[in-house]
Amino acid sequence: MKKASSLLILLFLVQICKSQVSTGFNGYTGPGTEPVGWTITNGGSSNTYTTLSSVGLSAPSVRLDNSAESITSPSFSGGTTLQFWGGGQSVSGASALLVEEFVGGAWVTLINLTVAAGTLTNTNATYGPYLLNTMASNIRLTYNKGGGNMAIDDVVINGGILPINITFFKGSLLNKKALLEWIVADEVEISKFIIEKSIDGLSFTDLNTTYANGNLNYSFVDENKFSDIALYRLKIIGNTTKYSSIVKLIFNPYLTKVNLYPSPAINTINIDIVMNKAQYASLNIYTLDGKLVYQNFEMLHEGFNNFNLNIEKLNKGNYVLRMIAGNDSYNKLFSK
Repeated sequence: MKKASSLLILLFLVQICKSQVSTGFNGYTGPGTEPVGWTITNGGSSNTYTTLSSVGLSAPSVRLDNSAESITSPSFSGGTTLQFWGGGQSVSGASALLVEEFVGGAWVTLINLTVAAGTLTNTNATYGPYLLNTMASNIRLTYNKGGGNMAIDDVVINGGILPINITFFKGSLLNKKALLEWIVADEVEISKFIIEKSIDGLSFTDLNTTYANGNLNYSFVDENKFSDIALYRLKIIGNTTKYSSIVKLIFNPYLTKVNLYPSPAINTINIDIVMNKAQYASLNIYTLDGKLVYQNFEMLHEGFNNFNLNIEKLNKGNYVLRMIAGNDSYNKLFSK
């Protein structure tokens, strides 16, 4: 009887552990990465705050600082409410944070937080809880920038359970083609996988259907490139329909090689850039807490480029140089 009671208690605790999807992005390392399972789009951004005054319960948080930049959650099921920590940094004007849920193959607005309505402010706060549709499978936060940046942290989806079938889903370039690979932990409730493709992250179309065959390891090569950037996800069909996280691939990067020197610098930094094609590039220098202290634009030609930046007016310290060319971005730490 005691063993049975212990088993019931254990099962009860397991259910409690599964009853909430939450993340503080504590495994997130900032520039050049994305939080595990989450997808950041329109990112020409370092996407992280590092100062204690700009995070939720603990560092780091994800920074949304480009117009229409968004972060999308992993797929989940059974979510009841959503809440998250938000920290504005000089948000102003037409700035807004659009909160959406993915229901029945489409994004649906939960709430649009705006500066104009006073619902989006520079006061660090917890937003929500907002009631989720019972069929919601993802949430997305999109920052439409008027002025300033927005930090997101401590996202909590109450009642949500992450799908445990997919061990991982990743994409890579193979001879300028997209190689998509995924591993399944078990296929008891899975009949097939549909690979979906998008060029904007909003509208997805079916690309390929693969039927579950018990091998657990799957791959597919997309040989058709319609744009320089493509986004892929898995639609997992079984007793229920679930979606994987989104994989983003860049087929023809503008920036192929970037070198910055010296570091530490005194009054000037030198930048060597190799470009695949001619393109204007935005050069931005940020302090480590996200403050923009320098911005310039350069027309770069195909092949090798070299130029100098005068940093004489910058205070001594550590900085991030961010370069944006087309859909590519590059971040490099340096010190003065």
